[in-house]
Amino acid sequence: MSPRSFVSSALAIFWSLLTTVVVTAFCLMLVVMAIQVISRYTLGLAVPWTDEVSRYLFLAEIFLGSVLALRYQEHIRVTIVTDRLLPRSHISSRPSPI
Repeated sequence: MSPRSFVSSALAIFWSLLTTVVVTAFCLMLVVMAIQVISRYTLGLAVPWTDEVSRYLFLAEIFLGSVLALRYQEHIRVTIVTDRLLPRSHISSRPSPI
């Protein structure tokens, strides 16, 4: 196995693992928030750990999801200035692909 193919396969595994972690964190956050809402409004008691766990899972989604968004160039862009430029200027203002 050449070093280049090893690195590319390792990166593919890394990106798929990172995607899996972000999706799992999102699903766990939904479950924890459902537990919080159901226990509070149906059972009338508050489960103390659900608020903190959902907050930490949300932070994990933000930080790890922003890495994924940056990789696929799907991050938030403020384009108010570039939208007002001439079409010829748009070509030079686009970021180059990584």
